[in-house]
Amino acid sequence: MFKEHVFLTGSLVLGGGLSLQRAATYATDGSEVLKTSAGLGWHGQFRAGAGYNSARYYVGMSFNQENIGYLLEDRSSFYWSVGNIRLNFVKRFDTHIGFMDRGIRWFRKKVKEPVEKALPEVG
Repeated sequence: MFKEHVFLTGSLVLGGGLSLQRAATYATDGSEVLKTSAGLGWHGQFRAGAGYNSARYYVGMSFNQENIGYLLEDRSSFYWSVGNIRLNFVKRFDTHIGFMDRGIRWFRKKVKEPVEKALPEVG
């Protein structure tokens, strides 16, 4: 019973292509110098998640990491990385919100299978 509620997921995406950058630098006299350059760029993203999900509770952790880089024309590079870790504790309540229930009923009238099976029953 417990095992059917536990999940683990992950994905890895890599890509590359041409990029165009416009960067500002400052000369020794304090004046701003704008420089535009083109070159190759790449992007990598890794996502992972694990948790427990039931009709009344959800506990999960997710991780997301993105790395982006550009090779500039003067053989230098520009690179940044950003990521986050999220921890969620959820308790589901058996409460209905009137306008949401009316919206779901309206949507069901307009759109048939397979969406109908994915929507919760509305009382």
